[in-house]
Amino acid sequence: QPVSRKPFFLIMDAYPLVLSLPRADTARNTLGIRHTAYVVEVDDCGRIYTRHRRYTNFLWLHRELRRRELACTLPELPPKKAMGSMEQDFVDRRRQLLEGYVRALLRLPAVVLDDALWAFLDADLATAIVPRFLCRPPSHTDAFDCLTQLAKIVAQEANTFRFCSKSVLSNLVAFAQSEAAEAAIQAPLQAQAALQARLGSRVRLCSIIQSLIAHERARQGLVEVGMFGALLALLWRTTEDAEATPTEAHRTACVGVKNCLKLLLEGSQGMALLDFCQQDDGLSALQRLAGAEASSLHQVAASLLWHGFQNSGVVMALAGAKTGLPLLGKLLKSPDLPARVLANLCVGCLVRQDGALDADAKEHCLEALLPLPAELEKAETAALQRTAVATLDRSMAALTRTNSQDLTDTSVVGSDGTVNALAQERDPALVALLQSLCCPKEIPRLQALLGDIDTQGVDAITFTVVALLDHFVRQTIAETARSGDLNPLVPQLQRLVDLHPEGGQVLDMDSSPDVGAHEFSTTFADVRIRAACVLIKLDWPSDGKLGARDAPAFEVFGQRLRILQSVAQHAEALQLRTAGQLAAAAEHRRQQDLQIKIGGLIEAPHVDAARLQEFYSHLASFAERRKCLSQELKQSRQSIDVLGANMDQRGVKRSIITADLDDLRRVVNDQSADETITEEAKAAVARCEEEYRDALANVESQLAQCRASEVTARDAASRARDAEDRAAALSREEAERAEICHSVPAKLEQLRSHLEEFERRKAVLMHETGQVNLETDHEERRHAAVTEADQEAQAALQTLATVHTKLLEFQQTLTSELILTDDEVDRLRKLDVELQPARPSRLRHPLDADTIATCQDENMNIGINADGDGPLWNSIPAEQEFRIDPNFRTFSKLRNERAALWSAEHRWLQEAMSCAQAAAGRLELRRKDLAEAEQLLREEEEKLRRDADFWNEPEAHAARHNDARLSAMAARDASSEEAAKAAEAAGVQKLNQALLEQVQAKARSIESALSALRETADGQSEQSLRDRQELRKRCVDLEGRARTYLEGWRAAELEELRVSLFREHTCMQLQAEQDCRAKLRSEAQYLIDDLQEFDRQLDVILRSEVECREGQIGDASIGIG
Repeated sequence: QPVSRKPFFLIMDAYPLVLSLPRADTARNTLGIRHTAYVVEVDDCGRIYTRHRRYTNFLWLHRELRRRELACTLPELPPKKAMGSMEQDFVDRRRQLLEGYVRALLRLPAVVLDDALWAFLDADLATAIVPRFLCRPPSHTDAFDCLTQLAKIVAQEANTFRFCSKSVLSNLVAFAQSEAAEAAIQAPLQAQAALQARLGSRVRLCSIIQSLIAHERARQGLVEVGMFGALLALLWRTTEDAEATPTEAHRTACVGVKNCLKLLLEGSQGMALLDFCQQDDGLSALQRLAGAEASSLHQVAASLLWHGFQNSGVVMALAGAKTGLPLLGKLLKSPDLPARVLANLCVGCLVRQDGALDADAKEHCLEALLPLPAELEKAETAALQRTAVATLDRSMAALTRTNSQDLTDTSVVGSDGTVNALAQERDPALVALLQSLCCPKEIPRLQALLGDIDTQGVDAITFTVVALLDHFVRQTIAETARSGDLNPLVPQLQRLVDLHPEGGQVLDMDSSPDVGAHEFSTTFADVRIRAACVLIKLDWPSDGKLGARDAPAFEVFGQRLRILQSVAQHAEALQLRTAGQLAAAAEHRRQQDLQIKIGGLIEAPHVDAARLQEFYSHLASFAERRKCLSQELKQSRQSIDVLGANMDQRGVKRSIITADLDDLRRVVNDQSADETITEEAKAAVARCEEEYRDALANVESQLAQCRASEVTARDAASRARDAEDRAAALSREEAERAEICHSVPAKLEQLRSHLEEFERRKAVLMHETGQVNLETDHEERRHAAVTEADQEAQAALQTLATVHTKLLEFQQTLTSELILTDDEVDRLRKLDVELQPARPSRLRHPLDADTIATCQDENMNIGINADGDGPLWNSIPAEQEFRIDPNFRTFSKLRNERAALWSAEHRWLQEAMSCAQAAAGRLELRRKDLAEAEQLLREEEEKLRRDADFWNEPEAHAARHNDARLSAMAARDASSEEAAKAAEAAGVQKLNQALLEQVQAKARSIESALSALRETADGQSEQSLRDRQELRKRCVDLEGRARTYLEGWRAAELEELRVSLFREHTCMQLQAEQDCRAKLRSEAQYLIDDLQEFDRQLDVILRSEVECREGQIGDASIGIG
């Protein structure tokens, strides 16, 4: 149904593009004038960047949008304000209004489609493209342009995050649904552009979706918004349009939608199909595809199910639905063979899935799988039949042109007797499907379908998969060299070959009366033969570690021999069948030759063509037919002779291969005894190696014990030395304690003198610190005063500059600089008022020296007036002159003098500030030096006090001396004990060393025996390797000949079909001969009748002529008389 689009403002509200003004900053321009800069924050789907915009920028945007006369009503812009625009309350209120303004603009489609807003935001192209797509106009051309730009940015991985929004993905789904609701078929001439735009939009949409599927987050969003259902509806529409108007553009759109569906299923691991099947009409849509008239949709439906079945949830959902199995039943009855193949594999997935079907349903499903191998064989036979017909047609055409007797068509049959696979007219769709099913990505699924042969046995699913693999290697491997892709399946196929040859039926056909047992019944032997035919085309099994001179394991030869034996049995059966067919063909040809010889059908007709001109064309055609019949007989005879010779040659080859196979089997059996001897030698080497490893382990163990005893002895000796050193140290400590007890009074007197000297130095340092602090405080106040005066001078200079500007403007309005009107004088007086202050504050509030000394809080006067070296101020004459005669020139003079005085004041203050800063720096360095000295004094004081406390305890010194004496005695006893332990550890070390030498000698003897065994085993292994290499060479050669022999059967089958076609053609020629004879007989009868009538007419004419002559004679005689 047609899909209605949501209002744009609702779509943009859901799209994560947010414009906000979180704050307003105050900045200055190059002239130093302050202004407000609003921070515009752009949140583009989680990626945030900011822009600084003034109110004038917003005003430009509003005027630009109004100038372009867009088809919408613009929101109201906050008005301008002349005064108070820098107030914080006003700035916050305007910021909120401007934020609402830009957000309202973002909800207008006309503004989004215009460039002004994006230029104002300084946004890149990718930021604007997605909103423009969301608000695209309804015309097809505009939609195509939007999708084209969208496809360009989605191709870049850095822009994918913008498409993960649910609103964007939902809009893509809505676009696909709208395209599916309206056909795009042949239109009038004036609507051709719109039609092409629609088709281009579909292609662009598929390109966008394919790019999004490659990213996990976007792919998950596509599944959630229902893109699978929209694509399915679009596929139905594009297929109908392509059938109604079969153009290249329609076909491209259809292929694009199919690829999108396939990629979405593969990327989502079938979750897209699972979500779709859980909808109310999901399976109904798939049933419509399966029941469509277009058979191409059947393959699409089957392909979707096959790719969706990689998800077990889809399998269970389809098995549990009432319409699940009927859906697969429709696909199994499809006229399209690739669709039936995929449907059979899907049924196999249902059967293999645990818990999906009950026993009865599984049995019915297995019965439904039985016809597929025969259908594949019919398709292959039909392709071979078409090839034979094409070969015969080309041969007959060449024969007609050149009258050649050679029927060999080298474009179909090669010089080695094999059929060129490219010449066989196989179904391209089936070949492509087999290639896709046997690719490395699908091999694990085929392994699961084959299942465990030992536990599950061989069923219809196994036979179906093996039949597919057989046709794959038969049709594609010779062309694409992809045999290595099937290597993971080799163990299962080899297990099938190893089955007992007298296996039972795959399925009991008596339980299925609707299916002919003679048509679909197959045995384990058939499965074994097909598996062997697949394995014979593959490479030898290898783990990838064999080098150029290595040989495979001996067990591999037994597996390859069983493969060759199965192939040889199959070849023998083919030989017998073809020999019987050849004998029947020869007998039929002999009967045809006898019939032609008896009838004289190769002789020219005995009819006089010169007398029967009107009969000439029939005779010529009849003669030509007989000539062609003669040539065809020769050709048929030649084909049968060639086929017979070929069969004789193939029989000889088969006999040679069988003899070589028997000989190879005997060699392998003989070699098995040598391999047994080699394995025994290897086992002896392994046992000796085990003994050698045990001996080495004993050596390592004993060596570890030696090391441990060595470490123990070394530690004991070290402890003994440590104990001796500790005893010596404690003895020295005892002597030191005794010395301390004798020198306590003298040490206490020395410490008292040091403390008195320390107190004196500390008092001097505190006095110096106080002086420095006073000077620092004075300099700080001086610096503050100078700074304030400098600010005053700067403000006065700025005022003078402003007055000078106004004075120049005033001068432009004057007619005379000396004679002014009252208004002009009043204006000058106002300018004079603006020149305040007239003098610096240091001159307006002077203080004498006594006041300066007593009023230390007056920072200005302390910092400036106390120096007395400032510039002289004398602007009184110019001021008096202006008061006496107020005119432009006197005021200009007054302003200039004050400007010069204030400039000098400013320079002087800068120099004073520099001097104050230098003095402050010197004081700071001195203060740091004093602080460091004070810290050193404190540390020294603490040390002296600790020493005093230590020496002022004579009883404690005596007690410590007694403790040291006792500790020294205990240490000497411990040293003696540790020395005894060290001697004992040295004895244990020597004993372990002797045991180590014994174990090492035993290991050396085992090593010499192992070397001898290894030498013997290596020689036998080398001989075994050479034998196996020779066996592999012979086996590979035999397999190559067997492979060539099997491939040559295609040429034999083709030759057999050609003989059959020749036989049928000869029968047709004989029937044509009979028809031509009847026609000639009829024509001859008509000719006899005509000749008889002609004879009667001739008799009448003769009698009339005689009578006429007699009458003429009588008249002549009368005249004479």
